[in-house]
Amino acid sequence: MASQELQEFIDRYRRAVNIELTRFTSDFYQVQELEEAVSNALWGGKRLRPILVLMSAAAIDPAVDLDRLVPISCAVEMIHIFTLVHDDLPGMDDAELRHGQACTHIKYGEGVAILTGDALLNQAFAVVRSTPLPGLSDKRRLNIIGHLSKACATVVEGQVCDLAYAGKDISIEELEGLHRSKTAALLEACCHTGVELAGGDSDDLERLTEFATHFGLAYQIKDDILSVTGDEAEVGKTLATDTEAEKATYPRLLGLDKSVELLNETTERAALSVSYYGKAGKLLADLAFWCRDRTR
Repeated sequence: MASQELQEFIDRYRRAVNIELTRFTSDFYQVQELEEAVSNALWGGKRLRPILVLMSAAAIDPAVDLDRLVPISCAVEMIHIFTLVHDDLPGMDDAELRHGQACTHIKYGEGVAILTGDALLNQAFAVVRSTPLPGLSDKRRLNIIGHLSKACATVVEGQVCDLAYAGKDISIEELEGLHRSKTAALLEACCHTGVELAGGDSDDLERLTEFATHFGLAYQIKDDILSVTGDEAEVGKTLATDTEAEKATYPRLLGLDKSVELLNETTERAALSVSYYGKAGKLLADLAFWCRDRTR
């Protein structure tokens, strides 16, 4: 259960991100079918990644005006949704349900789904490049573009490995490496973006990289556990795809009990890595525990 402070933060900035995403979509696209497909793909979701950008910025500079940073934080959500739209495709996970509704390729066709993901990826970088933000230097803006582009490449590499590993016996080290690429890389980029927006230094990047690595692995372990114990209607996505494709998961390699144990250990490591930031770091730690305890 989230603390009151954490829940208020999530609720406030989830609303703000949703407003900005709607504005970006309506202003950016001229082809109605593409605008509808992008809007549909962006519907729902926890908005964890833009929230992580904002929390990271607040950890570095508690006085930063987070409302001004919301538009740029939306870029990471666009990238995240791009990965989901492509991940759900028949040639990937072949899923039917995402965020409680039909996947983009089910609703609009595979071709439009591919183009929807392409559009979101490119729009994300347009948002970072063109969003006015007084005080953000060109160097910092380019650094953000660098963090995000590196993460995108790493996620794609992870997806290639995910396809290659299907039906094969892999080690726990290979599984961890896979999820460092598929999940943790973009979460690291979220933290790095927050550091750049708040004027942080290389020490801040190192601390929040450690947090994001542990947080990302814990998030994936929890996803794997929910694929076994979760209710599809509550989780809001197809749960059987990994099992049907004979993909390696933490419960499959370690068993459910040891997966839960590893989840707890990894979450604790994430929380400890941001203790340096005091109260602002505690909000990030609380976010890690909230994700550990989630049911969707």
